[in-house]
Amino acid sequence: MKTRYWLALAGLGAVAAAPPASSIFAQIGVEIQGPLNDLDSLDKQDKDLKTSEDAQVFANEAEHKQRARIESEVTQVQMDANEADQMRQRIIDSGCPPEGGEVPVELANRCNPQIDAHRAKVEEIMQRAKSLKEQMDQVNELRDNISATVLANVQKRKQIDADRERLTAERDRLQTLAIEELLKRTKLGAAKACTSECCHRVIYDGADPKLCGIGLICQSFQNAGLFGSGVTICGTGPSSTPVQEAAAPAVTAPPVHKTKAEWEAEYQAKMAAYTQELNKQQQAVTQYQADVAAMEKRRTELKAAAEQAQAAWERAVAACKAGDYSQCDRRP
Repeated sequence: MKTRYWLALAGLGAVAAAPPASSIFAQIGVEIQGPLNDLDSLDKQDKDLKTSEDAQVFANEAEHKQRARIESEVTQVQMDANEADQMRQRIIDSGCPPEGGEVPVELANRCNPQIDAHRAKVEEIMQRAKSLKEQMDQVNELRDNISATVLANVQKRKQIDADRERLTAERDRLQTLAIEELLKRTKLGAAKACTSECCHRVIYDGADPKLCGIGLICQSFQNAGLFGSGVTICGTGPSSTPVQEAAAPAVTAPPVHKTKAEWEAEYQAKMAAYTQELNKQQQAVTQYQADVAAMEKRRTELKAAAEQAQAAWERAVAACKAGDYSQCDRRP
């Protein structure tokens, strides 16, 4: 008799040792705060990144407009430089010596004003060319900054998406665990808290909570106080607050009853479509990075060639102004 009494006490002790529901939900509530807080932080990062992305679009448009304006003015400077060359040739054709030197007074009186006018025109063209070069350098610097920021934003976007996928999976795992633990204890209480037919299918048909929205079901149970007082599992921040289901219309068609296999097949099809779209976006990002790299390489080559041509032209103009008219027909 003593032995049986001892066994009965042992059985009661085993039952008493099982963790109460409140402690399980409290533990999940503590563990899930990390992913929920990190998801809220990602929302802020996402918002800041979107602001930067929009700013780069605006800056890119401004850069294109400035570049087009400068290139148009460079064309005009080139036309004026050609006109200055023609002016110089007319001076030479009129009998003014291209090399300068000692000449009769009459010839000097006729040639010097024309030469002075030519030099003034060349000086004015040089000033405009210098100003446009400085402006183009600024535009190129802006382009460099835009390209660097865009590439950095692409990396940030990839990191945010990867972090969001990881944290969302962890959040969904813990919320699903809370739902499963609750259904082990009180299906009736869970059914009363449900706000949709899909939620009832999770309870009674064993449907995957993902098909209905884990956050929606979790929030319904939390709002009903089924996880215990003061326990937050579903969260209240931007990332964790589920979108409320739309109110049903006054007249609705009969609900479509699907088997668990059908719901799972539909879910797999949606996930496949999502994965396909995600792959397309990743391919677009890769192509964009390649295009940016090719554009930067071409821009660097054009910039180097333009600087070399500009430097050669400036040396020729300086020599022309110094009296070496053989350099005056050089083109930039």
